[in-house]
Amino acid sequence: MSKKKQRVTVELNRRDFLVLGGTAAGSIVAAQVLTTGVLSPFGQLKQRQVTGDAAPEKASSEYHWGMVINLEKCIGCEYCQRSCSATNDVLDDKPWNIVVEDALDNGQTFFFSRPVPALSGCALR
Repeated sequence: MSKKKQRVTVELNRRDFLVLGGTAAGSIVAAQVLTTGVLSPFGQLKQRQVTGDAAPEKASSEYHWGMVINLEKCIGCEYCQRSCSATNDVLDDKPWNIVVEDALDNGQTFFFSRPVPALSGCALR
């Protein structure tokens, strides 16, 4: 059995159009204010980035490094290592992070990226 497609017509009058447009514009403004404005939880951070002000007094350094890698998707290609070196203008023979292969107790191998021991103060195992 095949059902016939029904054509639906929407009649939009001027008032409905203006209400819809106003709602869309209000949503855009609200999204901007809540994500980058004074009401944003990151508002002060964004303001410091824009004005070039130093980090808060609690910080021990003006630099705050971070890297997020989904280890479930890591295949050991070392792209994260190369992109980090390229982004931070680091020599190829002295990377800041390395990709390590390890194995679980059941023999399944996996890869993960970590800082180079000389830079992080830890020793290779």
